[in-house]
Amino acid sequence: MWTGDISALTVSSGVSTSVTERIASEARESIKADTGIFGQDRWTIKRATINAGVRFDWYIGATGEGDLLPGRFYAGQHFGPCADGVNNPSAGCVGRVQNWKDISPRLGISYDVFGNGRTAVKTSIARYVNGDVNTTTGQNNPVGTVPTQSTYNWNDIDRNNSIFNPDGSVQTNELTPGALTNANFGRGVVTTVQDPATLVGWGVRPYNWEYAASVQHELVPRVSVNGGYYRRWYGNQTTLQNRALNADGSSFDGPFCINTPSDALVPASGTPLCGLFDLKPAFVGKVDNFRTFASNFGGVSNVIQGFDISTTARFSGSTYFQAGINAQKINTDTCNAPAVGTLIGFAPGAVSQVGNPEKLFCKQTFPYRPDVKVVAYTTLPLDVQISGTYQFTQGVNILAPWTATNAALTAAGSTLGRALVSTSKTFNLLAPGQTYGDNLNQLDLRASRRFKMNRMIFKLDADLYNVFNSDFVNSVNTTFSTTAGNQFLRPTGVLQGRLFKLGWQIQF
Repeated sequence: MWTGDISALTVSSGVSTSVTERIASEARESIKADTGIFGQDRWTIKRATINAGVRFDWYIGATGEGDLLPGRFYAGQHFGPCADGVNNPSAGCVGRVQNWKDISPRLGISYDVFGNGRTAVKTSIARYVNGDVNTTTGQNNPVGTVPTQSTYNWNDIDRNNSIFNPDGSVQTNELTPGALTNANFGRGVVTTVQDPATLVGWGVRPYNWEYAASVQHELVPRVSVNGGYYRRWYGNQTTLQNRALNADGSSFDGPFCINTPSDALVPASGTPLCGLFDLKPAFVGKVDNFRTFASNFGGVSNVIQGFDISTTARFSGSTYFQAGINAQKINTDTCNAPAVGTLIGFAPGAVSQVGNPEKLFCKQTFPYRPDVKVVAYTTLPLDVQISGTYQFTQGVNILAPWTATNAALTAAGSTLGRALVSTSKTFNLLAPGQTYGDNLNQLDLRASRRFKMNRMIFKLDADLYNVFNSDFVNSVNTTFSTTAGNQFLRPTGVLQGRLFKLGWQIQF
């Protein structure tokens, strides 16, 4: 018997919950062309210097022959080349997937304000195509568009902690369809196709624009200050629409509310959480995915903007000082996109709620939270060099996803009026960008001395890391639970404590 076709048996608090069945596969993708040609010229007009350029990008990706391997749930299938050389998952053959061509302009202007070379204003705007490698080809590979995984609710009736009979067959009487079940599992049916308009043509590749403006001024010789602003926004995002569901959201029941569990560590906990939806039982397992532009369904947005302020000073005696502050703000909005599906290729901070009537946190704002860094070094008598780095970094963003079972939802006063189509549902109790951990204050110091003997140079370094012995937590467990084993906010990564180190280097 094939033994790799059951990938997960899930037990929670001693109770069987779910089983995941899978079909093993072998897929291949390749890049047929990844060409970039860039041209640039510069002009000087009085005090202004203009840099203008344009880049041509040409990218072709393709799928190669692949297989769904035979096993307990599927007889197996081979995918060979398409007759016309163009990938076609519906026909079960492979070939060229995307053929993208892009023209990306770039413009930069620098202006000497007073004509003395001490104050400059700079601004630029440029378009960049997103990197891809084999992401798009993988999404369109017939091997991957045929469902190779399905999850079922599992009730271990005979209490043997196994889904198998003694002869190795599956105890199907212990399985009921779960919300993640794909009704096409094991049938060799293609469930994902992509809009050709997103794959072939000029300017259809995902991209981003970036604008920057800055002012640089020399206060006194060898001492300057610089201030800048930047803004980045994205285009040609795609969304995965399940056409087997109603585009108006009527495939879901709701909205309904629950009372969230009370916990001192979760602000505003213990209050009703509303605006929730659950897929109707009649639509469980129905999958007919179509990947197309999110702009076809109202559009999405993701904007990153920030500022930098810094000063640099170089003095005699090999003394250098630099200090800077950076802060950025991220805004994402998927609230206006009604396509039932999941947003694909969105920049960090996005939520996967496109089209689902459940619009919790579909609009997110990560506010300006400055980071500071200071670097300095100098040379003391006896040729001793000392240096130091100080940084102030904002704490990590804390979320609180809570996975509640049907029993917990009933106890929490769910107004859905029925059990969930799956055994549980995950709710985020904290809005992204709302709660953060403690900040980092870190100082590192170094002292160095070089000794020269004939042609040999001996260097001795003494380093003291984390002088303040900060216990800054750089990652935490954000999963919230009401069980006795709850590890919410337990640190999973902590800055190394104060450390002294001696090192030496010999050059000859």
